[in-house]
Amino acid sequence: FVDYQKILYKREKSLRLGLLITEEDDYVPAKIRYNNQSIDVKIRLKGDWLDHLSGNKWSFRIKVKGDDTFKGMKIFSIQDPKTREYVNEWFFQKALESENLISLRYDFVDVTINGKHKGIYAVEEHFDKLLIEHNAYREGPIIRFNEDLMWLNILRNTAWDDNRDYMSYFSSDIDTFQTTKMMQDPEKYEQFIKAKDLLESFRNESLETCDVFDCNKLAKFMAVSYVMGAIHGTRWHNGRFYYNPITSKLEPIGFDSGAGPIYSWSWDIYIQSGEPYITTMLKDPIFFKKYIQELERVSEESYLDNLLKELDDDLQKKVDIIHRDYPFYHFSEGAFYENQKYISDLLNPIKGLQAYFFGNTSSSIVLHVGNIQLMPIEIFGIKYNDSIIFYPKNNTNILEGKIYSEPVQFEKIEFMLPKGFVWSEDFISDLSLEYRVLGHSRLRNESIYPWSYISKGFPVNDFIRQTPNIYEFDFLYIDNSTKRIIIMPGSWELNRSLIIPEGYTVICNGGTKLDLKNNAKILSYSPLKFYGDEEYPIIITSSDSTGHGLIILNADEESILHNVYMSNLSAPSQDGWKLSGAITVYESFITIDNCYFSNNREGDDMLDLVRTDYNITNSIFENILFDAIDDDFGKGTITQSSFVNIGNDALDFSGSVTNLSKIYINGTGDKGVSAGENSKIYIDHIEIENSQIAIASKDLSVIELDYVDIDSADIGLAAYQKKPEFGPSEIKVKNIYLINVTKERFIETASTLWIDDKMISGSEADVYGRLYYE
Repeated sequence: FVDYQKILYKREKSLRLGLLITEEDDYVPAKIRYNNQSIDVKIRLKGDWLDHLSGNKWSFRIKVKGDDTFKGMKIFSIQDPKTREYVNEWFFQKALESENLISLRYDFVDVTINGKHKGIYAVEEHFDKLLIEHNAYREGPIIRFNEDLMWLNILRNTAWDDNRDYMSYFSSDIDTFQTTKMMQDPEKYEQFIKAKDLLESFRNESLETCDVFDCNKLAKFMAVSYVMGAIHGTRWHNGRFYYNPITSKLEPIGFDSGAGPIYSWSWDIYIQSGEPYITTMLKDPIFFKKYIQELERVSEESYLDNLLKELDDDLQKKVDIIHRDYPFYHFSEGAFYENQKYISDLLNPIKGLQAYFFGNTSSSIVLHVGNIQLMPIEIFGIKYNDSIIFYPKNNTNILEGKIYSEPVQFEKIEFMLPKGFVWSEDFISDLSLEYRVLGHSRLRNESIYPWSYISKGFPVNDFIRQTPNIYEFDFLYIDNSTKRIIIMPGSWELNRSLIIPEGYTVICNGGTKLDLKNNAKILSYSPLKFYGDEEYPIIITSSDSTGHGLIILNADEESILHNVYMSNLSAPSQDGWKLSGAITVYESFITIDNCYFSNNREGDDMLDLVRTDYNITNSIFENILFDAIDDDFGKGTITQSSFVNIGNDALDFSGSVTNLSKIYINGTGDKGVSAGENSKIYIDHIEIENSQIAIASKDLSVIELDYVDIDSADIGLAAYQKKPEFGPSEIKVKNIYLINVTKERFIETASTLWIDDKMISGSEADVYGRLYYE
């Protein structure tokens, strides 16, 4: 009674603490009666968490006194089967046994304590020489990382914390079981020191995994643990290791496995663990290969099929015993087959890597290769037309697995061309990269993208992402108090691009000349206020014919160009970033008055307005390479302006709403006015001479005109559908005068033309195709 009260007191104290912290003097004397045999033992509570102390079934550690044993064991535990997942722990131990790995004796017995029937308990062997001898090994020490510090940390902080757990791993001592006996035997003590030194050298990474452990057995143990979902048993504080005095290597002992279904997070513990114990283990490529080979083996359905067949009768007996206390318990074979499928999916990713062509020399080609999944990958070579192989210049090319929360890491790998092989970039589409998951048997192939993973110098050399540089130009006066940038009067050469940040107003007055050289361009995120006059206009040009143009992006206030002459410019471009207009205004508001645009050199447009509101008056566009004004999705007015000698369209609108008044157009390579993509264009007084097509409305657009003079054109009015996602178009015209027009109207079926309020239905088929392809 007194001894039982001591156990009760220890239990109550532990329930208040939230953990069971054991000490040697917790043991009390007891007797076991089993099969008409009486055995003297000593007994205490066991377990760490309170699941071992809750309810009516408490867990006990039992040591047999004298020369007796219980079922051949001197030290063992009894506990509620549910603390070890019922039959799952037995199944796990039998799986280890079938692999010739050290396993614990594990069984189920009916228990009565002091006359009170407690029901079915699990019996689990503890760690001593009888365990080793029962597994047919020569006696040697069993060592572990002492977990006491971890539990004391948890007791102080009342909750599990991974960071403290990992700190405890590094800070905990390494000890053995039955230390007193070991210390009294010089040979055993010497073996313990060797074992302890090995495990410590593993922890501090001065020895590789395969220098410390029997790698074949550790790989089997980890693979079986994983297929069994025995993640808990592979945590550092559950590690138990037998020192084999013959091989001088450590061998794992399965314990407290937590076997059952596995979950996606558990793979972190095995491949990309934050737990240093596992991370260190997997750093050894020799071990890793063996581990993957074993995983591949045990993830085959036949592995479980054979194991279940071998254990079928015993398994059913164990389940029947559990049913005495838990009649609704079900042993789930399916969970372990699901584990296999999960492992197989990880070992056989849908796609293992991405490979990009980077470049070539006369004797080799270079790829950018990145591992896109968790498993390390081994690169073998490049196959050409499924036969010729280009081997890596370096013999070993292993790409570490991708970390969940980080981008793919790409490496350059050089492959040597076979002698006499003449390389051509036309061959890239016939190349595939041969690789496999490290240690896996399956060879895989992946096609190669014909471009580099990321361009050389990007984003450092990417113009649109460069930092504003207004302080690098002496002719700029910057007043940060008023947020003004003043371009001082004079003639200035820009030999590099000027980038103006947002939040300023840029002011330039008459008589100023900006000469763009050496591919220079002006990019402004702030509004421009350029005020020239007739006698002293502002001039923007390129004397060496290399300068680009002017870009206004997302300016938050109105820009004004007054008496500004722009000539000999080209559309800005640099490192893959390319605009179509020599002057581009994007998502801003601009007024252009009395300006002159001429002689652009490159690009589709002289003035490109994109999603912009605008007013253009009294301006001239002359000798333009392609389109004079291109307006995409904008809104504005254009009045009293002239367009002379235009290479393509004088005015090209897409998705625009625009009013035109008093417009003169003379000489266009294509259209005088072109409206597309649901534009609404209103024109009052327009004169068009010498055009291929004077007025064109297409793709749901509507053009309304009043007072139109068309002289010398192939086609006067055209309405049609160009793009299948849109529809027919419409032209409404009053007071039209046509002279020397070859075909006055070209109206497609479903499109309409109104002349002086009289509707003329379209009758032509495929107008766009006939205009541009016949």
